[in-house]
Amino acid sequence: MQFSFTPWQYDDEVVAIARKYVTLHETVVYEEMERASLDYASGSAAMGPVRPVWWISSDDSRAFSVDDEFLIGDRYLVAPIVSNATRHRDVYLPGPMSRDGGKQLVWEDKLRGGEKVLGGTLLKNYKVELDEVSWWELVQASNQD
Repeated sequence: MQFSFTPWQYDDEVVAIARKYVTLHETVVYEEMERASLDYASGSAAMGPVRPVWWISSDDSRAFSVDDEFLIGDRYLVAPIVSNATRHRDVYLPGPMSRDGGKQLVWEDKLRGGEKVLGGTLLKNYKVELDEVSWWELVQASNQD
């Protein structure tokens, strides 16, 4: 994890927000980053730990146009705010099928308390405050019945 500007150059609120996300990185994200990095280094994965959203569902043509979200491994999707003075964004959850076409993808909203959403869904005007990051966990990749 890297900061472009050190949080302590600002106020206590910024430092608290930075600590919150450093802790999230250390306790949740790091394990998937490490796993995905090792898979890539060993040759068992064809893509490094930070991946485009189309990676998880290569037949999803809509995912190919998403350039402001990314995957961490095959487990987490991050949809950051990238426009100045914005408190909402559209979030696209890739799917509905996995890249091998055999599994249905379901994403869990980790920012808003666990709502599960089928992959292939576009969420319009998803609210994200300045101290938040929209992130989703792939919680189901089950075989179609």
